[in-house]
Amino acid sequence: MTSPQALAKATSGAPAPQAVKKPVAKPPAPNAPTKPVSSAKMLDAPPPGAPEVSLLFLRWAPARTKRMASIRSPGGRLLIIHEGDVIPGADAQGMHVSEIRRDGLQVEWRGNAFVIPAAR
Repeated sequence: MTSPQALAKATSGAPAPQAVKKPVAKPPAPNAPTKPVSSAKMLDAPPPGAPEVSLLFLRWAPARTKRMASIRSPGGRLLIIHEGDVIPGADAQGMHVSEIRRDGLQVEWRGNAFVIPAAR
């Protein structure tokens, strides 16, 4: 068994162990685009036969997880939605909220994307 004095003498000249730094990925810049890639064709207006959705209000924030909107869905239900939600109900026919933008709600439906504008 080694005495505390012998151990201190043996390790006193040794350099202190250093922490190993691992590379850390930089977060994206605050204004960097983080929009998900979509294969939907962007239209200027809803296509014929698209479910009627009314945008009542939206709350835009830099963080996508904090964005939300209130809509009146087909059939008259009032809903609070977030990016990535599928608007519920058979009348909505699988309409998907792809992005909540400052100027409105971008939705995808049957391979097409369009914006439901916010009232000014």
